[in-house]
Amino acid sequence: GWRVHAAAARLRERQGHTAKAEKAWAKSAAILNQLADSLADVPLLHDVLSASPVFQAIVGRAHVPNERAATSSA
Repeated sequence: GWRVHAAAARLRERQGHTAKAEKAWAKSAAILNQLADSLADVPLLHDVLSASPVFQAIVGRAHVPNERAATSSA
């Protein structure tokens, strides 16, 4: 899942494959966002996941906003 894509992204970065790393970060972030969205009925769990340093780092590296946050502010 998201951990595999994050590990692949780190490896691709070390190898100098920036475009491949960005794709892997995006895949990892997409999985994490899907997981967070699946917790919408349990706001505490959603908020804990979304606020976690790992979640923030991966979503930040992927330059992908949390979809739930984006739709709730629209």
